[in-house]
Amino acid sequence: MLNFLSKITASMRPQPWQLKYLFKIGSNSWMVHIVAVTLVFIAIRPRGNFFIFWFAAMVSISIVVTCICRYGAKLDTDRKSRRLLNLGLAHTVFTIMVGLLWGAGAIAAARLSLENAQFFTLALGGTALAAVSSQSAILRSCYSSIWTSVPLLAFAFWRYSPYPVGHITAGMMLLYALLLSIMASRMHGFLVANNKLTEDLARQVHTLEESSKQLEIARQFAASANEAKSRFLAHASHDLRQPLHAIGLLNSNLQHEKMSDFSRETVKKIDQSVANMSELFRSLLDYSALDLGHVQSQISHYNLEELLKGVANRNLETALQAKCEIHVQTSPCWVETDHTLLTNIVQNLVSNAIKYAPGKPITIGSLAPGQTITVFVADQGKGIAADKIDDVFKEFYREHKPGSQKTEGLGLGLALVKSYSQILGLTCTMTSGQDKGTRIEIGGLKTVPAQPDSGLKPSTSHLRLSGLNVHVIDNNEDILNATVKLLNSWGCIATSSKSIPKKMLGIDLLITDFDLGGQNMGKNCIEQTRQIEGRQLPALVITGVQNLDQGTLDIEAPFGMIEKPASAQQMRSMILSLLTKEKALLAASK
Repeated sequence: MLNFLSKITASMRPQPWQLKYLFKIGSNSWMVHIVAVTLVFIAIRPRGNFFIFWFAAMVSISIVVTCICRYGAKLDTDRKSRRLLNLGLAHTVFTIMVGLLWGAGAIAAARLSLENAQFFTLALGGTALAAVSSQSAILRSCYSSIWTSVPLLAFAFWRYSPYPVGHITAGMMLLYALLLSIMASRMHGFLVANNKLTEDLARQVHTLEESSKQLEIARQFAASANEAKSRFLAHASHDLRQPLHAIGLLNSNLQHEKMSDFSRETVKKIDQSVANMSELFRSLLDYSALDLGHVQSQISHYNLEELLKGVANRNLETALQAKCEIHVQTSPCWVETDHTLLTNIVQNLVSNAIKYAPGKPITIGSLAPGQTITVFVADQGKGIAADKIDDVFKEFYREHKPGSQKTEGLGLGLALVKSYSQILGLTCTMTSGQDKGTRIEIGGLKTVPAQPDSGLKPSTSHLRLSGLNVHVIDNNEDILNATVKLLNSWGCIATSSKSIPKKMLGIDLLITDFDLGGQNMGKNCIEQTRQIEGRQLPALVITGVQNLDQGTLDIEAPFGMIEKPASAQQMRSMILSLLTKEKALLAASK
């Protein structure tokens, strides 16, 4: 009972959402009400002015309430809440008037005949049920509609129907009114609970949206910071490479000076530190370029045998220091690929093998299981446990076993190999086991017909640098002087300039930077110097530009390129390789 009374009290102070619900549902309900009133008026065949007045009053009030509902449904609940409350009060007043008219009409109809009263009973029972469904959001309107009409209808039967049928019928009508009230109360509770659930859900959605916005802001900030970091590394790579390259050359020159055993050992340690730093630096810059999406493939046709032997030659000195032997098992074959990316893949694999399998033989080779070529690098080192194979391809992963010697590096080598392979559409698989060595295969290289210059190149073992006339061009004076001094220490006759020479020098080899400042680029330098010398001069470009594709430069052989910072061993191996290519070209032209 107290709960029932509390609901009635609460209904006297309806919330804006309850009024909006009442008005949205009510406008159609009151149009139906007009139809019901019209049908009753026709059915009872009215006599006298009362029923004409009753019909006119019912239709007029229904039209007014319909207008109130349509107007109220359009109001803003935030800015027009007071107006909504007033419209809700007017709705209740008109509902009371309609209920009284229904009751008065029922009494008047019962006085004429019980048949007319039955029409009112059917019509009023239906409209009362409709009032429950449409007005349950505002209990005061719903209860007013029920308890102003149904009791009067019950009185009509109690007064004008024969005993005891009229009394029983009146009691049943009052019971029907009570059941309608209970139904209205339950529907009202359902609407209130549903609205509360909707509001709670809306608050949670709003909270999630705010959290999502904050997360998106944080994600964008992190992405922006990461991109700025990577962009800085990529843009500053040339300026950072120059001094590191100069340090390596100057330190290599020190090794040819007379010094005490202690000093020589110190220089050797410095050289090793510079080599480690160069490798770390190169891996970091390659990773930043990948992170920014700046690495794209430039597909063309290349001699795979020449590429693999070139990587092997560039690593001979480093392998010798690690007491490793590099064997190349391949045959003449041309493939469709990006020269720079595939070279970087093989170079990273060989560097990894030298680092983790010191003193063990290393094999670089290729297989042709079908219409594609597979490149592999295998070592006989300690190997990797089967459960760690997937981990070694992750960025910055480094496995260090207790008691084993710590190796230098960032753990990016194999991650770069995997990323480069994906860019080229190649597969990357590893087979390894504890104390069984490691073999990594790069599969899916498409074969193409051999090009005219695909013959085997003679060995470089008989070549010497003594007496070789070399000209060096670089706009950095420290690098220029260090390079000349290093070449002279190898027995070369080295000259230098900061720009393209204007007259014939009679040289055997040209070494140039890629970016000489202004419009002077390595390609122009090589072409103009070859024109001055009157022959296809072997040329080596040492560049600070990251991921420069050798194939896109369109420089005729013999030509080679290495990135700064480059070690003395890399430079020496590349020079020997270029001299080998020149001899092969001369032999082929005869």
